[in-house]
Amino acid sequence: MKRKSKKTLDLTTKRRAHHQQEIDNDSWLQLHRSSLRSLAKADYDAAIDRSRQALDQLERLKSTVLDTSAEAYAMKGQFRKAVEAAKGMIDCAPTAAVGYLRYGHTLGMQGRHEHAIQVYDQGIEKVPIDSEQYASLQDQKAASHAQLDKRVDFLTRLPLDIVQVIIEKLDIVEDKMLACLNVSTHWRQTIIDCPVAWRNIPSIHYALFRFLPAIGQHIKSLNISWLYSDETQMIIKAVIDGVFCNIHHLTVEEECDSIGRDQLLVILTRLSSSLSQLTLKVETNGCALPLESILLACPKLEELCYHVDHGDMCFSEAISTPVMTECDIKSLELKANLITSDTLDAILQRCPHLRNIHVSSCTADSLKLISDLCPRIKTIGFNGPAPLEPWIHSDDRPGLRQFKLYPVEHLEAERVVQILESSQSTLQMLMISLFDERPNVLQRWNGLANIKADNLTNLNYAYGNSTDMHKAVAAMIRNCKALQSVAFQSLTNVSDDNKLEEALATLPDLKSFVLYDINKVNVAGLTLLFMALAHIERNVSLRNVSFKKCSRISNNVLKALAGIKAVERIDIADCKDLSADVLKTFIIELSSQKTLKELLLEKMDIVTDVTLCDIARLSNLKRLTLYGLSNVSDTGVKYLAFQLRRLEWFHVFNCPQVDWLTMTFIRKEIRARREA
Repeated sequence: MKRKSKKTLDLTTKRRAHHQQEIDNDSWLQLHRSSLRSLAKADYDAAIDRSRQALDQLERLKSTVLDTSAEAYAMKGQFRKAVEAAKGMIDCAPTAAVGYLRYGHTLGMQGRHEHAIQVYDQGIEKVPIDSEQYASLQDQKAASHAQLDKRVDFLTRLPLDIVQVIIEKLDIVEDKMLACLNVSTHWRQTIIDCPVAWRNIPSIHYALFRFLPAIGQHIKSLNISWLYSDETQMIIKAVIDGVFCNIHHLTVEEECDSIGRDQLLVILTRLSSSLSQLTLKVETNGCALPLESILLACPKLEELCYHVDHGDMCFSEAISTPVMTECDIKSLELKANLITSDTLDAILQRCPHLRNIHVSSCTADSLKLISDLCPRIKTIGFNGPAPLEPWIHSDDRPGLRQFKLYPVEHLEAERVVQILESSQSTLQMLMISLFDERPNVLQRWNGLANIKADNLTNLNYAYGNSTDMHKAVAAMIRNCKALQSVAFQSLTNVSDDNKLEEALATLPDLKSFVLYDINKVNVAGLTLLFMALAHIERNVSLRNVSFKKCSRISNNVLKALAGIKAVERIDIADCKDLSADVLKTFIIELSSQKTLKELLLEKMDIVTDVTLCDIARLSNLKRLTLYGLSNVSDTGVKYLAFQLRRLEWFHVFNCPQVDWLTMTFIRKEIRARREA
């Protein structure tokens, strides 16, 4: 911390001595008593005069106290409160110089010398010339001007390429960008002329509309989503006028009455020279464009995400054969109430360069179309939710990398097995979510047992209650020795033959194991699995274990899990039949764990403040999340945060008895502890 100069210390000491003298002076009290005596004698004029003088004394005393408060806040860096106190001084004594001096000095400490000069000018106008501190106002104004002359504008000193790197690192949020634009004329022009400042701006704030003619050429990503109608029309007009000449990615998510089909087609045509990515989500068929119209309007399109939320999707409205030939689409995501095989066939015929596809609401025969017409495909998502992972672009080697298969009626098992067999050497992620309740399941899906994917690292398996299907998947798991992450979900009954668990125990590099929405877990199988992984002679790699919406999680299962000395993260969520005693025993068992770094507990009424006291035993925890716990309170959370001295990240969500102010205080304490 900087030391104050001797001159500053002397001035501060004198001012405080003067303040103390004013505080000790009881003239206002004497005047008040005199006014009472005059009132008793019916000398009303004298009583009014004495009362007015007493009030004047009190106002000066209040100003003195506010001055001390303002200086203290400023020295602590709490400038907002310091400014409020200084403004209070001016309100108390608008013709006294001390309030303007304190206000201007506080602004100067923040480097806001231009604003400080305005405050000093107000004081010079209000304070009488014969005041003792009138000259101080002029001196401080001159000092602020001198500081302005010394101020360095780094944008003018640094080379342009360095300035662009700095601007690119800024968080491009509208209010911050607007603040930078309003610093000075030079800053505004520099930022407007900087392409990287506007390249990926998330949306266009209405206050930026006046800059569109200058910045439009730099914007590469344009989002027209959920704007007010007048703002939408202003953006559309700017597009038609050619303001945006370099848009690579366009996003339109609107209700059907916001942007008409004709307007949308005009927008796409106007941006066609540069548009390579399009995200289009409309409500109904009434505002949906045929796929052929989109592809004809945007010949350079490489990525298309097209959702018709409440309607079907068609390729062309023309009765005759479509005129479109091939396009450059590499990534395609389609969602509608129904996508027929004819529609999918029409677009796949025209997308020979397709690498990634994700479709929903398709019939079973559409999977055959994809495998037959897309020989260079890298990612297939079939009949599931929108993908979260980024598309694969950089890898040009042939072969499927990601395959996500969701439930679909009358699916041909032979086709799925054929796709997996053809990609055994390249497949990295596989999600199988099937509910085949037809007879002879094992006979149809037995081909899975022969799949040996040497590069498969991620498996997500969801199925009904067929133990035969579990046997086939277990055999596949045994063959895929590179698996690192395995998740089982929506299994209404895991068989008691332990096939799946025994297969997992053979994986040499299993790092993550997740059970989600399991109606009845295999207690014996899980216990044996965790005990095998905890064997002292085994080089355990398991780091993450998660139980979500699982029933029958017993003491034996958790005790075996606690014995694995390599686990770093445990997530237990919404396991309704888990008892408080079992959870308590598990936490106590974990207290001997030195590797556990993260714990998540979610949506369980058995978790109380007593449970939090038990968690305090886990001294090595660095990350803790509590979500949807109705029986934990401020008291338990504070105690836990105080006891876990190594905690770096503590989040509490949707816990009604925990106040947000408590969490704000705790996060500040954790941050200070981490920075100490």
